[in-house]
Amino acid sequence: MSPRIEDVRHDAAALHRFIDSIASGCKVAEGYPSYAGYSEAFFEYILSLAEKTNAYLARFVNNLDIQFATDDPLDD
Repeated sequence: MSPRIEDVRHDAAALHRFIDSIASGCKVAEGYPSYAGYSEAFFEYILSLAEKTNAYLARFVNNLDIQFATDDPLDD
């Protein structure tokens, strides 16, 4: 049985919120003098990764085929 399209969208939204929670912690660290050099580069990398992952999730959800849940022969 394949997942329903609503379940996939729900899971994508949950993943998006999780990624945002991680990214928000990295944004708070910006500007603090105790986070210099490699730590700042790490936070910037995490923010970039979060933005790219969320962009991918948005494209993925927008491209979901409505037939996703109805055409799977294993669902019969």
